[in-house]
Amino acid sequence: MDRSNKVKHYIEKFVVVKRGTSLYEAFMKMYKNNAKVAVVVNKKPVGIVTTHTILERIIN
Repeated sequence: MDRSNKVKHYIEKFVVVKRGTSLYEAFMKMYKNNAKVAVVVNKKPVGIVTTHTILERIIN
């Protein structure tokens, strides 16, 4: 399996979250949709967050 297929598989399922949404809400939306990536939008896509980065920010 080459690297591009791994990346494609990793971001195959994603959710869209509005900027300013709480970390808990974003994590729960990702959990319910079985997604590992959330795209943060503020009219345009602003960034990408993973479950790992959200959990790190909640813990710290």
